[in-house]
Amino acid sequence: MGWTTDEHTGALVGEMAGWPLTAYEDARGRSIIEFRAPAAMSPVLARPRPRGGPIIVEQDGLTALMTGDGDFDEAYEVRAAEPWFAYLVLGDQVRRGLLAAPPQEWSIEGARLTAIGPHLDDPLDLLARTGALAAVLESVPWQAYTDTTVPPHRAAVVAAMAGREPRLTHAQATALAQPD
Repeated sequence: MGWTTDEHTGALVGEMAGWPLTAYEDARGRSIIEFRAPAAMSPVLARPRPRGGPIIVEQDGLTALMTGDGDFDEAYEVRAAEPWFAYLVLGDQVRRGLLAAPPQEWSIEGARLTAIGPHLDDPLDLLARTGALAAVLESVPWQAYTDTTVPPHRAAVVAAMAGREPRLTHAQATALAQPD
């Protein structure tokens, strides 16, 4: 994979599908994966939840949402500043990849996608987790960006995507069709 170990921090440094990343364990023994994106994205938080467990209500300014995918919605609680953005990046292939990988909490904040998971005993788990997270980044409509410091408005995303043939689900298309 071409990853190297940073001799000062012990972190793995490399890339997955062209996205730069750093992976390490924190003081509590949790595995942390940090991806760097080329521009700021709208905040999203996804947390694993026990099957059938309740969705936690929080006052954090993020909106809880359901993707309409029963398996994914049972496995993950998703909250987003802009639900339309979360629906867009959580397409069918991304959801399947996240479900196939070991459970991990992940969040998008600015130009970073950070994931927290249990200690990794198997290197293939790291590969599965980073692959699923790279799919999240690959689903961001980067062509809509005119300023890398702020996420584009929904109208800019709609205009940028009009020139290509996206395979949007009904929920994604409906979310993008809503006025700003």
